Amino acid sequence: MSFTETKLKVLSDLLRQYNFSDGFTFYQSRINESDSGIRSENTIYMSGIDPFSKKTLSGEGNLALYPIVFDLFDVTLDKVLSVNDLKFSKKVSLFSSHKREDDIVDFLEKAVLEKAVELRNKIIHNDIVMNEDDGYLTLPSGNEYQVADFGILNRLVFNISFKLLNNKPYSQYEKCAALALYKKVFGCIQSEKIDSLYENGEIIDMNVCPRHYRDLSGKTICSESTLYDNLVGTIESFPDENGAIKFSEGIYSNQTFQLKLNETDIIVPAELINSNKNLKLNEVAHWLM
Repeated sequence: MSFTETKLKVLSDLLRQYNFSDGFTFYQSRINESDSGIRSENTIYMSGIDPFSKKTLSGEGNLALYPIVFDLFDVTLDKVLSVNDLKFSKKVSLFSSHKREDDIVDFLEKAVLEKAVELRNKIIHNDIVMNEDDGYLTLPSGNEYQVADFGILNRLVFNISFKLLNNKPYSQYEKCAALALYKKVFGCIQSEKIDSLYENGEIIDMNVCPRHYRDLSGKTICSESTLYDNLVGTIESFPDENGAIKFSEGIYSNQTFQLKLNETDIIVPAELINSNKNLKLNEVAHWLM
């Protein structure tokens, strides 16, 4: 085994013990529903791993670990580009010609590398200003980052590294989830470019908070039926000025739905359904798992 392969294994094994390593989305609970009416709810990860078996870090902890997460991205580039001992600037230049045949994925991988390199270098060389009172760190360029967002950044960098290393395609859902993470951390820096990626309507702006996963693959939903009508429920609104909580019909935006269409599993975010309440099941056939 080469040094690059050994380093990849060591870093992957080390970082997989943390909860940011299980994909672009953190699931707080999983609910299974079927035609029989049986409903079960579990607080688990999609991978089936008990979330409490993985380590959770504070924003400061994720900040301290970030250079190591970036090292995984760096050695992944060594492997993908078949290079060693090149400066980051040269790797960025070489990687610019690496194509994944998808505009969103190409943007994510290249933009994350470009921004992550700058951030990593400033942290390593202590070339940052940290204000612990308001929870921000500032780079000499003036770019600011919330310390609390470093868990999101580690999730983004780790899982992009995994996809790139294994040449794995992104599902439509994963592209939306990954872009939402990028937007949360770097959105103020590249707001115009990010906004342009949402213009064609294929990419949905997803919530990055912990989500609830509803597996409805065992429930029959007609392909011509409206998803909103099948999934709508009672939701709790924010208290009004008098402190009273109101209830209405709707779909919480932090839900993810697994559906079945012609024996094929589909995965869609609630934000997609809320944005088009007339959307039918057969119109989301390209949202494959």
